[in-house]
Amino acid sequence: MKGIFQQEQPMTIRRQYSLPNCTLILEGWSNSTTGGGLQPDPRPLLTTLTNAECHLGAMNQPLSGGRDFFEDLVHSVSSYAQQFL
Repeated sequence: MKGIFQQEQPMTIRRQYSLPNCTLILEGWSNSTTGGGLQPDPRPLLTTLTNAECHLGAMNQPLSGGRDFFEDLVHSVSSYAQQFL
């Protein structure tokens, strides 16, 4: 049992999503250490994004940044994809 003054440390998380020409890596923390309060959560929620990298097949260096970069990337990709719908 944790003492009154001890706080749980955030859990570091690294998620990778891969497609044939693109790999997205998200890094951050989760403040959730248990699922439903009883057992460790096998896939905890990434609550704080600290870094995002986008590796494109034709580029030697990844595109990377923090939360603002990731939000801009999501917006740009979404707008681009909407052109084809």
